[in-house]
Order: sequence, then structure tokens, then C-alpha cells
Amino acid sequence: MVKIAKDIPKMTKRNPPIEATIRVEYDRLKGEINPHLYGFGFENFAGAVTKGLDAQMLDGTSFEEEDVNRDGVSDKWLPIGWGTNTVRIRRDGRGAFHGDYSQKIEMLAYTDGEIGIKQGGLFIEKGKRYTCSLYLKQRELENGSSVNIYLTNENDVYTKNTISVDKISSKWKKYTFILIPSNSSTDAEFRVTLAGKGNLWIDQVSLIPEDTFKRHGTRKDIMEKIVELNPNIVRWPGGCIAECYRWKYGIGDVDKRRLLRKYHASVRSKEDPSWDSNSFGTDEFMQFCHDINATPMLTINIGYDIGDNVEEYIQEALDWVEYCNGDTTTEYGSMRATNGHPEPYNVEYWGLGNEPWEMKVEEYAERYIRFAKVLREKDPNIKLIACGGYAYNDDWNRKVLEIAGDDMDSLNLHYYYMDEDEYGTVAEPVKYEEYLIDLKKRIPSLVSPGKEVRISILEWNSNDNWKDANKFKQGLYAASFLNIVERQNDIVEHAIVWPALRRIQSP
Repeated sequence: MVKIAKDIPKMTKRNPPIEATIRVEYDRLKGEINPHLYGFGFENFAGAVTKGLDAQMLDGTSFEEEDVNRDGVSDKWLPIGWGTNTVRIRRDGRGAFHGDYSQKIEMLAYTDGEIGIKQGGLFIEKGKRYTCSLYLKQRELENGSSVNIYLTNENDVYTKNTISVDKISSKWKKYTFILIPSNSSTDAEFRVTLAGKGNLWIDQVSLIPEDTFKRHGTRKDIMEKIVELNPNIVRWPGGCIAECYRWKYGIGDVDKRRLLRKYHASVRSKEDPSWDSNSFGTDEFMQFCHDINATPMLTINIGYDIGDNVEEYIQEALDWVEYCNGDTTTEYGSMRATNGHPEPYNVEYWGLGNEPWEMKVEEYAERYIRFAKVLREKDPNIKLIACGGYAYNDDWNRKVLEIAGDDMDSLNLHYYYMDEDEYGTVAEPVKYEEYLIDLKKRIPSLVSPGKEVRISILEWNSNDNWKDANKFKQGLYAASFLNIVERQNDIVEHAIVWPALRRIQSP
């Protein structure tokens, strides 16, 4: 028996310190915990993948972002130059190697110095090996011209690689080399510059540390922490991004993958999307799950916009299941093998959509049934998860179960909460547990006799998880929430913290 008497932050006279007694009956077992209960989810949003989990150190590698500052370069880059020259820098929308744009440098008259582009805020370590690659082509570069690639800052050059003009073709060519900094820096710059008269185009730039986790392209420091957390199931690609994700863009040669225009109300509008290089796609996600010994869960884009061709999204979902689970005699199983993965991934868990609450519940349920029918025909072994409501939205949950419950294996609930009062925050999960118990009792009456539908809480966190992420009350909330899902383990199959990866208060 353990007695606890500790002050809780912001203690008031109304809420004085209390003494609590915890009785641990370690020899009294209630049951076994579902092996897939403790989950982990992320999407390429808020720096989770780009300049996060992905070891790629550069952003905007294909120069697709708008020239917001009207300085001739895309949003993720800055122009740089010195010397007495006549120059024009611009994004070129003709003949890019990858995507719609490349970066063009026109040196109209050259005297001395260099002109180019840079990206800063990089953390580099002395003596560490960094693999750099980029695509170049040129027109009318004069003899003696050169392209210089630096890791540097305003005062020091840490390392430099020079490509002479005679090695640069009039057609796109990839150049790969190792950069080894002479010093460490927390704010280094990556620069590509031209010295000489003529025209230079740059595209698909990459800078990756050589010692990625198991040489699989993910950041070693982040992966080691994830391994310590030991999540047993991982949900991807969303979340919000699932609403615009096209899986076929993210397979094959990384340098030639089609870019994804990301849009969602909580990300950016469809008229002003952000870009995803798709360097982290299906095969990379499966490798990630293998590296941390976790079960993968994929979220299917079911089509959200008015006018969407639902049949197109259904076929895309069928192809994705075949790519992941089909043998090499199938079209997409063969494609997976060509991409270096002959053995099927055998993905069992598939979520159909994410937070489709702008639809009417009847519309979503009917669309879910259309997807579920053909997906089960494609692979009878998969388990399908339908979208439930947010928190206590019982009207949505009841209706979707009545219409589509017989076609689902699990109902996906999302639950976020935060109260300014620490006591309210800690107590809230217990209140939610009462709702889960009530829903568990009512599910059999909403589906056919003998049909089992479990609950998958595929997103849970505190409401203000984007700020003050390390508050004491958030830790209490998480502990309280995990307690309730463990107690309701007989109905709750998954409890996935979301987002488990994000970059806040940092570049």
C-alpha cells in the first residue's frame, strides 16, 4: 500500500492538498491487455516528417513553393550573392526535372564572386558525413565557370564541393557527393552558387546524413526515442492529410515521385496548398514499422470534395490493398517487388476516411459500405475501421452503426479534451469511460445478432497539445486516459495518441 500526498500545481483553498491511498493488488488479474492497444500516429504535418522523422535536411527540394517574397526563389529558399555581376534569378516553369518548377540562375555578365540560393537553420556536426545530391543542367556556361556547393555560415566555410563546367551537361544530370564539415553548427547554411557567365538550372536537391537509422533514411535520434516508446501499432498517413493523400504519388524512385498538394482546413486551404515531396511513402512507412517492430495501420482517402469521382477513389483503395498485400503475380504486387519489396506487407488494419463530418452521416455510411464491399472481396483478411464521431457525438455513432455496423470491424472515435483546472482535466477521462461503457452496451442492439464491433480510438490527446506540450496536467490527463482504455480493453482495440510526432518551438 502506498500513501501519496503531493501538491498539485495551482493549488487553491477551494482545492486544498489531499492525501490519497493507492492499493496495488498485483496478484489479482482482471484480464489480458490487447497487444494493439497502445498506438502511435502521425502525418506529414507540423514538421512530423519533413525536417522531422525524415532524415532529409532540406525543405522545398523541388522548388514548387510560390515565390512569396518576389525575390526569384521559392518560399523555402533565399537568394545569395556577392561580386559585381548582372544576374537574374527566377523559378522556371519550363522543363523542370521534377514537378513543375526548377530554379534558374542567369548570369548575364560576370566579373567576380558567386550568385545562388541558400537554406539555413541546419544542425551539422564536425566530421560527420552528409550525402548531397542535386540535378543540374546548363546552357552557354563559359569555360572556367563552376557550381559550388557549401555548408557554411556568414563567417566560416565548413565544407565545399565544386563541379566544373565541363562536367555539366545541357540535359539534366544527377550529381552525388559527400560533404564533411570541419566544424559543428546549430545554424549552418546550405548553398548552391554559380561562378561564371551563362545559364544554370537546379532541381531536386538533397542533403542527408549518412548515418540514418539502420541506413533506412530516418533520423537516428528520433527513431531511437520511438523505439524506447515501443508503440505496437502505427497509424498513417493521417489524420487530416489522409483527406488529400494519393498513395501512388509516394512510391518508386524518390527523385521522380509526383509531389502532393496538401490541403485541409487545419493545414492550408485548397487554393493555397503546401507541398509534400513524398519522399516518405508507403514503402518507407512499412520500413519504419518494421524497424520499430510495430503493426501498420493505413487510412484510405475516400474522396471528400463535392464532385469527387468516388469510383476513382475506390479503385485507388483497391490498388493500395493489392500493392501492400498482393503477391507478385498481381499488377501492384509486382510493382511493389520492382520497388524492392517482393514479400507482401500483409497490412491488416485499414481505416476508411478521417473525420468526414462535413458529410451527412448517411452519406458517409453509404460510401463506407461501397468501399468495404469491394475491399473485402480483394482481401478477405483485412479489418476495416469506420469513422465515428468526435468525443460524445452519439448521434453520429448511433446512425453509422445502424447503417454500416454489419460491415465494420471497429468504430473509430476521436477524443481530445483540456480543462484549465487540473482536477477537471484528470477527471474528464473517467467521464468519457462512462460513455464508452454505455456505447458498449448499446452496440449489439444497433447491429445484427452476433456481430461484434469494437472501438478504435484512433486519435486522443489534450486539446492544447500544440502549445505548452509538457504541462504537468497533460501528463496527468494521459495517465488517466490510459487507465480507462486499459479498464475497457474488452471493447477498446486501439488507443492511438495523435499526433505523436510534431515540431514545435523550433525551426
